[in-house]
Amino acid sequence: MNRLRKVVSNTVISLVGQAVTWTSTLLLTIAYGQFLGDVKFGELYFATAFVLLIGFPLELGFNQQLTRDVAQEPDKASRYLSNTLLLKGALWLILYGLVLLICWLLNYNAEERVLVAICGFTLLSSSITNTFRALYIAVEQLVFPVVGNILEKGLAALIGILLLEHGASVQVMAFVLLGGSLVSTLWQALWFFRLTEGSLAFDWALMRNLIRTGIPFMLYGALTVVYYQIDTILLSLMTNAAIVGWYGAGYRLIDTLTFLANLVINAVMYPVFSKLSVTSEAKLKLAIEKSMNFLLFFGLPMSIGLIVTAPDIIQLLYHRAEFTHTVPALQGLAPGLVFLYANTVFSNVIISTKREKKITLMAAIALVFNLGLNIFLIPLYQHIGAAIVTSLTELLLLCLSIIFIPKHLLPIRSLTVAAKATIASFVMVLAILLLSAFHVANIFVVLPIAMLTYFATATLLGTIPREDIRLLYSALRHKVHPSSTQPLVSQQESSTINIARSFPEVDTPLPSIPHSEIELASEDKLELSDTGAQTEPQLEAPRWLHPAAVSSNEKSNGLRTALGGTLSRDKGRLSRLRVPLQAQNCTKGDIHMNVKSVFIVWYGYSRRAETLATELGGQVNFLYETRLKGRWLTPLRYLVQGWKTWRLLEQERPEVVLVQAPPIFAPLIVAIWCELRGKTGLPGHRIPYAIDCHTGTFYGRRWRWALLLLRLLSRRAAVTLVASEAALSILQDWKVRGIFLVDGLPALSPATGTVGSEGEARVAVIGSFAADEPVPEIFAAARLLPRVTFYFSGDPKRVASKLLTQKPENVILTGFLPDDVYTGLLHNVHGLVILTNERHVLNCGAYEALAVEKPAIISDWPGLRRCFTRGFIYVTTAPEAIAAGIEKMLTEQTMLKNEIIAMRSELAMRRQPHFEQFVALLTEGERISDEASSLVKEISL
Repeated sequence: MNRLRKVVSNTVISLVGQAVTWTSTLLLTIAYGQFLGDVKFGELYFATAFVLLIGFPLELGFNQQLTRDVAQEPDKASRYLSNTLLLKGALWLILYGLVLLICWLLNYNAEERVLVAICGFTLLSSSITNTFRALYIAVEQLVFPVVGNILEKGLAALIGILLLEHGASVQVMAFVLLGGSLVSTLWQALWFFRLTEGSLAFDWALMRNLIRTGIPFMLYGALTVVYYQIDTILLSLMTNAAIVGWYGAGYRLIDTLTFLANLVINAVMYPVFSKLSVTSEAKLKLAIEKSMNFLLFFGLPMSIGLIVTAPDIIQLLYHRAEFTHTVPALQGLAPGLVFLYANTVFSNVIISTKREKKITLMAAIALVFNLGLNIFLIPLYQHIGAAIVTSLTELLLLCLSIIFIPKHLLPIRSLTVAAKATIASFVMVLAILLLSAFHVANIFVVLPIAMLTYFATATLLGTIPREDIRLLYSALRHKVHPSSTQPLVSQQESSTINIARSFPEVDTPLPSIPHSEIELASEDKLELSDTGAQTEPQLEAPRWLHPAAVSSNEKSNGLRTALGGTLSRDKGRLSRLRVPLQAQNCTKGDIHMNVKSVFIVWYGYSRRAETLATELGGQVNFLYETRLKGRWLTPLRYLVQGWKTWRLLEQERPEVVLVQAPPIFAPLIVAIWCELRGKTGLPGHRIPYAIDCHTGTFYGRRWRWALLLLRLLSRRAAVTLVASEAALSILQDWKVRGIFLVDGLPALSPATGTVGSEGEARVAVIGSFAADEPVPEIFAAARLLPRVTFYFSGDPKRVASKLLTQKPENVILTGFLPDDVYTGLLHNVHGLVILTNERHVLNCGAYEALAVEKPAIISDWPGLRRCFTRGFIYVTTAPEAIAAGIEKMLTEQTMLKNEIIAMRSELAMRRQPHFEQFVALLTEGERISDEASSLVKEISL
């Protein structure tokens, strides 16, 4: 009973404040529509959504930790405050610059850019306010943030409406919102320092811990904010400001109605869920059922009522003909309200039972669903399509929550409440339709009658059990008002995580909600990566120079699953390909790697990575989301792959991490994880990581912007591998540890099949129809050699259809082949053709030629000549030169094969010292980590 009284007390305080702020926000929203119109309202709504979309890191992760940790250790409130504010301030500077840059790059007009700039400062003020709010929630002192919200929303509404009546512009209103936020910040800060004992202090270890433990929440929050705000951004890009205004007018009304779930569940019930989850699961289930019953009882009639009365509500609020377009948007958004209510309960339960990782997975799935469906429906149905997608996303999250929540905690009996509430809601609808038949259209008459009808019907049906009503009445009679003058450090501890979904102008904190077939998109070529942290490198220039070789372009053919690897294929999607390697303790010559290593590649397949991981005795993980192909979906793909990378590292906890680049984001995530997962605060103790840089990292136009970031990551890495002399010289200029390591010979699958055995003379053209391959020139060479059959590997869909119509009859397109059939092709032909127009590219087909002891034709570039000194024929990409080279290869088979065999031995001898150096640097990093760990143990003793 005491717990219930405390819950009711905090709920009443929140309700009083919410009544004021909700009314203020609603009145201001109405004023926007009446005085600004749909276009200007759309611009303001876009600016707030855009800033929130970019600025999510200011809120997500830090506030939850603050609430939880201060609830457990109240005397550290000041220390947590100072360090959190420092982190947020530094982060805001970065994000604010990013917001302005993106807004400029997307060519928004000057007025919209000014609004975004002003809202950026509001974001900082709101973030500081919510930091204080998190501290008050930690000790269940809700009166101070409630009063702060009343001041913010009330003053903004009062001053804003007065200014709008006198013709204030939309920029002025943005400043009004900023002023209201600053007032709330000042109020909460003054009371905090008045009531709190202790002084501000900066603690770098604490800040690092805040960043480390906040990353899962940030990842979830990032995904959640994107799928809640991306519809507004897409509308602004695909339509115009007026349509954004129509959508925003409906969304803001739905948004104001989310207060019930936010204050009852997020601010009040979450601490209850958290405590009961470790004391009594039976009571926890009971609390879940009561919470769900409460929200269903109010949420169902709200959703159904909005659908029926939407035209009257819009007409009442906005008084403008153009806002009639908001009616279908509001009706499309209404069903999502009840789904959101249920999701709020379930998401809090999942987090309180320490299943946060499920929340991140749910958010990722919802993001993919929401973004993909919006891109499809917005061009067709504009704001109506966006509204429908929002409701469907909430329904999807509800289904996922039911799957992930512990089955014994599911509120099964709440289905009865939902059924009865639905029946009562339909009776309410009949009453509304009956009033309409008698031409009673005044909303102030219709709504009271509808509410009375609903409550009467629900009471007759016994929708809310009588026992619940009796307990609530008893708690209200004996409600204990919390003291508001005691120091914060002496208040009752409460572990709360506010995961409320919120939007600008709504009285809730910013959101921190729970939330590959190997055919690749053209822009995804050679995007391999993982993120890594590192040991402290020495910065002297490397001394192991080697005759040049050229980088590997990873143009591998086929669905490779060598060494027992398996491909997870589900409707064309590769979720993850993991190749388990032979042993943890692998030996190459006299080299020993006795540590657990993981190789991460953000690509469908990489022969170089697989070979290198085999030699080290670790495992290689290919993380690539083929369903998220295309430039528009690339950021989303990186988010999903980043989350999977982090989850993989958390599961495996390797002692050494290798990661391939590009994309640069893979090494970035690995570096962060290695840094944060160091077991001590000593500078020498970091999990070592190595970056394997593809040539495209340095010379690809797509990744030139990331060279500075790569330089920083390489300085922290144990070693950076490159595949060309030119790339090694860049590392030397950066004064980082670098090794030029050519590929090892691949372990091909046993040969099967007859592909490549037809024809008098046969050659295999190894490639992937990438942009750097001289496909037209090879077609022309084939016309000059009608007796030779050309077998082209790779996916022909990647080349223009017009070019394929010019294919000679003696050219056979094999497409992607299974590993064993591909190996059979290499054995069945007389030689290989491996050509590129790029100076620094090395097709890994050259190493496959060495593996099967077949002569090959390669491009006449200096780096290739220095790497492959015998057994290969060098040609330009002119058709005549290619044809002459093939003729020579066919006539000198015996001599070239003997040279290829000698080349195998030569390459292995040249590679061995550099591989040994590479292993030594990795093991040195691990040794430093072990010594640091031992030192910490000695200190603790």
